[in-house]
Amino acid sequence: MDKYSIVKSAIDRADPDGLLEIGAPPDEYDSESEEIAGKISENNSVEKIAEISAKIFSRTFNSLISPDKFMEVAAEILRGLERNGK
Repeated sequence: MDKYSIVKSAIDRADPDGLLEIGAPPDEYDSESEEIAGKISENNSVEKIAEISAKIFSRTFNSLISPDKFMEVAAEILRGLERNGK
C-alpha cells in the first residue's frame, strides 16, 4: 500500500469532521489526505503526524483543531507506514 492510501484509509475511517457519516462523497478528504501524505514519513513521531494533520484540517475547514484529535489516526498512519517501509 502506498503512503497516500495508508493516510486516506486512516483519515476516512476516523472521519474527523463527520462528513462521510452524513453522506459526503468518498473523496471528501482526498486533498487533505494527499497533503498529509506529502508531508510525513515513517521517521515522524505520532505527535508530529497529528500536528501536521491538525494544521491541514484547521486550514481547510477554517477552524482551530487540536492535534489531540488526530493522535489515534496518526498512530494508525505510522503503523501503516512502518509496515510498508514508506
